[in-house]
Amino acid sequence: DERLFEAFSALDVAEPNATHYALARLAKRGILKGCFTTNFDIYLEKALIEENVDFELLVENIEYERYFENYMKDDRNNNKFLLCKVHGTIERPNSIVSIASAYKSAKGFSAPKASVFEKLIKNYPCLFLGYSGWDFNHLNYRSFWERIGPYVKKILWNQRPNEESGPNFQDIFSTCWSVFEFTEANLPEGLINAIEKTPELKLFVA
Repeated sequence: DERLFEAFSALDVAEPNATHYALARLAKRGILKGCFTTNFDIYLEKALIEENVDFELLVENIEYERYFENYMKDDRNNNKFLLCKVHGTIERPNSIVSIASAYKSAKGFSAPKASVFEKLIKNYPCLFLGYSGWDFNHLNYRSFWERIGPYVKKILWNQRPNEESGPNFQDIFSTCWSVFEFTEANLPEGLINAIEKTPELKLFVA
């Protein structure tokens, strides 16, 4: 409700951190093609603007639908970095998904969002950063991975050193387990070091 939206305004009082800037600079170099995030804050947007990265922001279902129709359906080129905010943004309080029950509605991981995510994951390796993965226990996510798994290009799931928590990854990603790989690194140094070792790599981050 409105009291909850007021609390989210606290996410707009700080500045981007080193990880936000690392992602923005990778986007500027053309290494990072897009980002799916469940965060509500706008720190990545601020970092992209400061680094002069031209980007396309998708929040509402209609924006995902238009982007897919205009660019992805016929594989048309769009050189802009793609930033997809799955759970909304604090700049649009009514877009925010803050409770798990929203996954059952079009406000959560909806069909338009899934279509864009699916197209990206078929074309690029996907790197998961700072994400627990517990959302993927929800039925619509599990159905998505079961269906799209055979077409996944590559999944790299980064964990911090000694981090062991998370859902049953092998169960969730059973249809693409052969292209699933855990990585281990602190951010942002580990991310930058890994990317610099493989400069030809094109990927997107979730």
